[in-house]
Amino acid sequence: MGIIFSLIYGGIVIKLAGFSLPSFPLLIVVAVASLIDEVGHDRFASGGVLIWFFRFRIVLKVVVVFLTVLSWVDMVNSLGFFCFDLSYDVMDVVLLRMKKGK
Repeated sequence: MGIIFSLIYGGIVIKLAGFSLPSFPLLIVVAVASLIDEVGHDRFASGGVLIWFFRFRIVLKVVVVFLTVLSWVDMVNSLGFFCFDLSYDVMDVVLLRMKKGK
């Protein structure tokens, strides 16, 4: 119930701010890619052949590049996504170093 309210509220705020909402098929593609990344990360985090592939959640990054090439996503939005995503990777490295330091 909370997610539905959040999506509706977010959509209203985005519209009131003057931004356009992304298309529904685009949301589905990105959500499925994100789901594959999360499931793969949880499943292969302890080891295995695909640990490096899912450790950095590569599926969503590849999908965003593909969507940018197809012109479904603007280059500016893709760069914003990669900057945001890079912050997760940087924090992962920082937290691992802090954990090793203890």
